[in-house]
Amino acid sequence: MYKEKLIKSIHELFSALKSLELDEGIRVHCRYDGKECYAFITKPCEKFTVVVHTKKEDGAPGDRVFFSEKLDYDEIKTLLKSWTKEGFKAYRY
Repeated sequence: MYKEKLIKSIHELFSALKSLELDEGIRVHCRYDGKECYAFITKPCEKFTVVVHTKKEDGAPGDRVFFSEKLDYDEIKTLLKSWTKEGFKAYRY
């Protein structure tokens, strides 16, 4: 069983990225290519992996629309800044 913790600010999101453990992840509600999406971020090694799925009407993840791995901290930070707006939602799990 896992618990989710709400991430309340972009500063907290970037801080959480720096301390992400192998068995943790972050889910960010974002916009990608004009669509409501979820970005799932993990750090299976020293680099980050991000997978973006569309958001279905029922709130479940839909089709995968983006995937990238071996991103460094600055690269993932740049992507998230372009995908999120003020008042975004993110959760650490």
